[in-house]
Amino acid sequence: MALASSGTMSIGGTTTDRSINLELGRSATATSSMGETDLRTLAGVASGAISMDDFYGASASQSFTDITAGYTFYTYTGGRGSTQYGFDIGYRSQNTSAPTGSISYTNDLIVGSTNIGSLYRADCEQNGQLRHRMQVELTNATNSNSGFTNIVFSRIGGDSTTIARTAMTYSYSSGRRIYISATELDSDLIYTAGGSGTGRYCKYWGPTTGFSAGTGTDSSATGKVEFT
Repeated sequence: MALASSGTMSIGGTTTDRSINLELGRSATATSSMGETDLRTLAGVASGAISMDDFYGASASQSFTDITAGYTFYTYTGGRGSTQYGFDIGYRSQNTSAPTGSISYTNDLIVGSTNIGSLYRADCEQNGQLRHRMQVELTNATNSNSGFTNIVFSRIGGDSTTIARTAMTYSYSSGRRIYISATELDSDLIYTAGGSGTGRYCKYWGPTTGFSAGTGTDSSATGKVEFT
C-alpha cells in the first residue's frame, strides 16, 4: 500500500503507511539509508537532496516494468530452400541465442490490490514466415487466469498496443502463468513494422534497424509492459 500523504514519516517503525522500510518489504528495524538506490527510487528522487517529504504518497508496488531488451536477428532455411528471416527480442527471449536483457522492476506486480506475480518473460518472437507473437510469463503466482484485464506493450515515447487477457491463450507450467498472443502478419503493423527481410523489427522494444543489428542487448530501457 502507499505511504501516507502527510504527517510523520520514518525510515523504520511498525506503522504500515508511515514506515519506509515496511513499504519496501524490509523489516521495521532494517538498516536503510536515505541516499540508497531503493529509497531514492521509492521517493522519485534520482540524485541530490532528499527529505522525508519526498516519500509522501509513495508506493513500492506497481503494475508495470521497463524492459532493456536482449535480441537476436537471424536467417533460416524455409520451404523449397528459401532464405527466411526471423528475430526474437525482449526479456528472457525464447531463442536461447538471444541475451537475456533485464527489467527495471523485479518485485511482484500489483494491479489494484491483486498480486499477479513477478514478470518472468516478455518476448516478441518470430513464429513462421512474416508472423510474430507476444509472450508474457508471470512467476510466483498461483494457477489462475485472473487478476488483470489487459497487457499494454509499448516503446518508451513511442508506439503502444493493448491486448486483452481473454484474447491471449493461457497455460500454467513450472509455477509460471503463460500468456501468448494470437499470431499477426507484419502487414497489420501491430507487433512489427516494415515487411522486407532487412526492415522488420519489434515496435515495442529492441533496435529499430532490422537484421543488421545482429545479436546483443539494448544499452538502456526501450520498452515497457504494463498490466491493467
